[in-house]
Amino acid sequence: MAKVQATMSTEIALDTLQAANSIKRLTQLVNSSTNAWKAQESQMRSAGDYLGAAQAKYDGLGNAIQNQQHKIEKLKQEQSQLKGSTAETAEQYLKYQQQIDQATTRLASLENQQRQAKNSLEYQKSGLAELQKEYKAQNEASETYVRRLKAEGKEDEARQEQLKQYKGSITNLNKQYETQKEMLERVAKQSGRTSDEYRKQKQRLDETATSLAHTRNAADKLNGEIEQSQRSSSLIGRLKESFKRLGSEVSETETKTSRLKGIFGATFAANLISNGFQNALGAIKGKFDEIAQSSAEYVKYQQTMNATWLTLTGNAEEGKKWSI
Repeated sequence: MAKVQATMSTEIALDTLQAANSIKRLTQLVNSSTNAWKAQESQMRSAGDYLGAAQAKYDGLGNAIQNQQHKIEKLKQEQSQLKGSTAETAEQYLKYQQQIDQATTRLASLENQQRQAKNSLEYQKSGLAELQKEYKAQNEASETYVRRLKAEGKEDEARQEQLKQYKGSITNLNKQYETQKEMLERVAKQSGRTSDEYRKQKQRLDETATSLAHTRNAADKLNGEIEQSQRSSSLIGRLKESFKRLGSEVSETETKTSRLKGIFGATFAANLISNGFQNALGAIKGKFDEIAQSSAEYVKYQQTMNATWLTLTGNAEEGKKWSI
């Protein structure tokens, strides 16, 4: 009896050793395939090939999963082939079960990593990664240029550049939105609308839509400011031209006044001047009503008009009647 037990123990030991060697080789295959794809992914990322890196990771994880599944199958096979009811057999059975549980946990982790790798691969293939990279680069370059223009006191040019940036961002974000919308539809078909993957993709889509709305609002607001500034500049330009014409008329009138004073006297000449320019002064006054009272241009031209009215009327108090 003792001899039989000794023989069985020897057979168990030999079988266990052979199984251990086989399982060890499978474990080495899992580890080596994992190290291989990690090295390949790192190399491709360093070279800027993000699509190739994502593909290498996805494929490498697939190989690791396959080897891990073989390992679990081998462990289960060895466990099922244990013979006898000795304490040693029971102990070996428990060891196999522990290894199976650990290998199954590792397999679940690898499968989860591959699902994430699949999302990354689809992200790269969709062109979304390139769009977001372009979006970031364009905004950074434009913002730097806008800061420079403002520092140089070129506010109008800075606003135009900012508006150009907004328009470019809107175009890019529209493309991102359409791409993410297509990705969301694929996720819905593959994983269902109640899956975590669908929820995360829907969140990304909503974030892009929010950014797009904010950018559109900012562009509309800035465009309104630019148009208002252009209208104000145009109005001031017209006012300047009116002053030039008035100045010319004032010079001509001064010459005529000197002649009239010599013939008819100062009183008649003053009345003639007043009647002759009343309409012109009224037109200028109307233009002032269109300019904001706090404008620096307004203050400048108000001073000019005071001097003009004093010249025409010869009386500061009379000139105040025309002040705004």
